[in-house]
Amino acid sequence: MPAAAKVLDDLGDANRRLILEHLPDGPLPVGALTDRSGLAAVRDYLDRFWTTALDNVAAPAEAEAADPQRVEPWIGGRWYERGVDGAEREARFAGVAE
Repeated sequence: MPAAAKVLDDLGDANRRLILEHLPDGPLPVGALTDRSGLAAVRDYLDRFWTTALDNVAAPAEAEAADPQRVEPWIGGRWYERGVDGAEREARFAGVAE
């Protein structure tokens, strides 16, 4: 394959051609070639996505954690507290059925 054909094949990618069109007068720094507003739009989208996703997970988890009767089966019917020495001890809480 002749060298010119290889170069034209490589430039067949739309992004490469776009970059080439910005360089008619010579090299430019990468920062001059990038569209920073596009990055901001992507960042805004991801922020909204993650905020919504986390809210959707947090609300039911917080509701379950606030109700000891719903949490109790997860911890095997026992409540524990950590003492100042770091040891865990079984604790009894008022209002929790034995």
